[in-house]
Order: sequence, then structure tokens, then C-alpha cells
Amino acid sequence: MVCHLPYRDALNYRKAFDQIIQYIRQQRGRTVPVTGYTRSSLRPRVFVGYWWGIPDSKRNQRGANSEWVPDEIVVLMIDLAINLQDERLAKFLRRLKARILGIYSKHRCKQQEIWIIAHDSFRT
Repeated sequence: MVCHLPYRDALNYRKAFDQIIQYIRQQRGRTVPVTGYTRSSLRPRVFVGYWWGIPDSKRNQRGANSEWVPDEIVVLMIDLAINLQDERLAKFLRRLKARILGIYSKHRCKQQEIWIIAHDSFRT
């Protein structure tokens, strides 16, 4: 599973990210156990994503137009010991996304959206 997490050089983002990692680590013995994780570097970020929409800085402006908005991203890959077809995975993903958005909100890191992508992987 891959999470695309917005990140800025600000203390509130660092606290939010640390709390997200703490939450991931707590999932080790749960119904959908996390067996490991890998993340890209926080500084400097190696990924910049772009999304089509109205940037937060213009959201309250009358007549604001959509544009390509840059977003600095930390990629978090989470290893799960579960099959993609297992119905517990969908519940886990919904709960994870809600928790991450809640953590961002708690730390005043407004997010319109985050992406979590689940896919099969094979070890050789």
C-alpha cells in the first residue's frame, strides 16, 4: 500500500507525520497487521505532486479559477499481511484514511484529499 502524504517544512506537519508513523506502528498486532513500512525523506522531499483545483490560498476568493497546484509529498509504503480481496482490507483503508485526515486536522495541516493506493506485490 502506498500513501501520498502532503508535507511542509513546519513544526505542525512534522508533529502530524510523527503521529501518523506512531499510528502505523500500533497496527502491528491488529486485524490487518502492518509488517513493515518505508518512507521517502522528509528533507528534502523527493516527490512533488500536482492536483487540479483551487489552491487553499485562493479558496475564499470570488471567481477563483482551478489551476495545477503543486504539493510536496512524502511517500509512505506500508507492508500488510493481507490479500487484496480480503474484505478487512477495505475497512482498514477507510479507517487509515480517516485517521490520517484527523491527524492532519488536529495539527492544523488542512488537506482537501490524500491518496492511499493498495496493490499486490510479490517477493522473490
